[in-house]
Amino acid sequence: MNPIGFLTNIYSWNGVSELAPIVDASARMGFESLELGPSIAATEANVRRIRDAGLAVSDLIYCRNLLSPDQAEAANHRSEVLTRIAAAADLEIPVVVLCAGYADPCADLSAKDSYATIRRPPVDNLEPFVATYGPLVERAAKAGVRIAFEHCPIMGNWLISPHLWRIAFDRLDNANAGLCFDPSHLVWQFIDAYAAVEEFADRIFHVHAKDTEIFRDRLARRGVLSDFAWWENRLPGFGELNWSRLIHLLRAGGYDGSLSIEHEDPTWNGSVELVEAGLEAARDHLRRCAHAAAANAATYTAGDAANERMTRRE
Repeated sequence: MNPIGFLTNIYSWNGVSELAPIVDASARMGFESLELGPSIAATEANVRRIRDAGLAVSDLIYCRNLLSPDQAEAANHRSEVLTRIAAAADLEIPVVVLCAGYADPCADLSAKDSYATIRRPPVDNLEPFVATYGPLVERAAKAGVRIAFEHCPIMGNWLISPHLWRIAFDRLDNANAGLCFDPSHLVWQFIDAYAAVEEFADRIFHVHAKDTEIFRDRLARRGVLSDFAWWENRLPGFGELNWSRLIHLLRAGGYDGSLSIEHEDPTWNGSVELVEAGLEAARDHLRRCAHAAAANAATYTAGDAANERMTRRE
């Protein structure tokens, strides 16, 4: 079974900045790994505390825009990434998760009647991405650390779809460059998450267990460009995805790492008590789906998702 853990960011967003209570809660709730966000220092003492509690450190995550036009900001982020690569190597943490950056997301108003009047085409970032991230991936590879790119479209990040992943990985040409696979981002882009797992199985170095709910009544009225009110982040089990099928495909592709719950669900947020109730609900759903995937590996189809979805908390 894949270890189940979570990203520590949700605690910092709810006022918990110290590691000790997060570790204590993780152990009490029966989690098996932690993903350390930027607010938790990747020090030997912190990692030892986590491991002494019987938990693994699945990865270090630092999703910031290294391609920022603000040169001071970009340099600061690069320095932070180098620090984390070194810490991961020293502390035997296998993966550092990054975003791929965005050099210039602003629309080109001179490009009449084209996509670029809404947002510059993401692939325009390929050359600055290779120039900036290529050396970082090489340094990480020499240190025995893999770089996993998160593919969230709503931050400094151009690497948002399987089409773009293929272009980037072909150019980097380094087996230590891969994905922090988060299927929730594919749901609201209407990309086939299951096909993406199968195509990029050898590049999935880490998994964010997060889901998305689509409000189709709002979508029918607003379309996809008015705003983002037609979708919302959800914990696994409260959205659109069939987690039994996903887990089956991940295992079939050789993934044996953590399923790290990235808690960004507003219905289970606002207090530590709500956060932990949400984490436990997601944990239980992932465990059920993992057992179902093992027992019924050949039977999962996209149509099964509705049968495995929990009722959204009102």
